[in-house]
Amino acid sequence: MPAEPWARTLDALLRGVTHALSNRLATLSGLTQVLQQPGVEAPPVLAVLAGEVERLRGVVLLLPLLPEDEAQAPEPVLPAELLTELVHLHLLRTDLRDAGCALAAQPGVLPAWAHRGSLARLLLVLLERAALRACARPDASVRVDCTGDEAWTAIAVRAGAPDAGLSAAERQELEALRRAAGAEWEGEAAIRLPTLAAVRRAG
Repeated sequence: MPAEPWARTLDALLRGVTHALSNRLATLSGLTQVLQQPGVEAPPVLAVLAGEVERLRGVVLLLPLLPEDEAQAPEPVLPAELLTELVHLHLLRTDLRDAGCALAAQPGVLPAWAHRGSLARLLLVLLERAALRACARPDASVRVDCTGDEAWTAIAVRAGAPDAGLSAAERQELEALRRAAGAEWEGEAAIRLPTLAAVRRAG
């Protein structure tokens, strides 16, 4: 089981999620107390309250990405949508927030064929490793590029430019996660996945 690298990343992610939920709940509690005060105009406070509820909902919607499902089968995955969710989840980590993270997705990237949960875990570890490299360099930030053609979807996770990417030892450490996701390495900072269309043609 590809447990160790993911277990370390999961521990940090859960701390970030807990911090985000605590902040949202504290704000909601404070707004509730404000609304109970005499003479308070409700509409402005309710607008803030609605925004906090939406942020809370966004955090809760990210939680299904975390559990492991060993019985999971490959399925079509929309790369840009998954990456958007993962970047939001990654940025909940207060220890790596200074690195920042920008996502650039090529329009019209075809659905990939992958184990969604395993792919999410691999990408979250890649985001963590890139953020650690970025934090060690002045003015560096994480950039995620998603590109593709009819056969392959490529996802690169880099800590600015130039970035040496993962070392050979790190790639070896993540080998089980890569296999579980159904991905292939493409250089030191990227993976590629077959598209659904390519799998159908091959089948």
